[in-house]
Amino acid sequence: MSVRVGINGFGRIGRNIMRAALGDKNIDFVAVNDLTSTSTLAHLLKYDSILGNLHARVEAKADRISVEGSRGNLSLRLPKDIAIKSEDGRIEVTRAGDSKEQRALHGTCRALIANMVKGVTQGYAKELSLIGVGYRAEQQGERLNLQLGYSHQIVFIPPPGIKLEVAGGVKIQVSGCDKELVGLVAAKIRSFRPPEPYKGKGIRYTDEKVRKKAGKTAAK
Repeated sequence: MSVRVGINGFGRIGRNIMRAALGDKNIDFVAVNDLTSTSTLAHLLKYDSILGNLHARVEAKADRISVEGSRGNLSLRLPKDIAIKSEDGRIEVTRAGDSKEQRALHGTCRALIANMVKGVTQGYAKELSLIGVGYRAEQQGERLNLQLGYSHQIVFIPPPGIKLEVAGGVKIQVSGCDKELVGLVAAKIRSFRPPEPYKGKGIRYTDEKVRKKAGKTAAK
């Protein structure tokens, strides 16, 4: 008997606990889409799933999936060899075959759908910090005004689905339900004044570590 587990499987202790719970110490566990060993590849299954209480409304069609939750709605067009089915709080992702491309698309689509479900229920956020004398951020409605040491002020208007919040004039939070879009907007704002390598001045992610260079010393 084989029991399918998550996309990366789980460890020896987890397997033993599951065997005890199921009352059969001889159960063999198969990790779906675990591409780390040839022995696992031989037992690859043709589907993976996203389990749990989704707290989202999922509409699955032949080539598209739409997910709607408290924070918004997202949709994804599926490749031709990937199909999905949604029932009982579970989204099942299947593939047509076991070619290298199909396996890659299978894992990618599963991850994208999981990100969509999390996005419309919990949301995503990135925080930026302004480092530098006189560097300031100010919010006017949806507009973000930035003073970054240039001769002019930079005005940024976020795309639909993105919310900006400024704290203390030096912290900017980018949030939304689309993980990719949140990352792109945060990267765009950072690109207005990337941190320079000597003093670290500029816009950086709050958890970013900037490697600094040693300054040049004057000749004796």
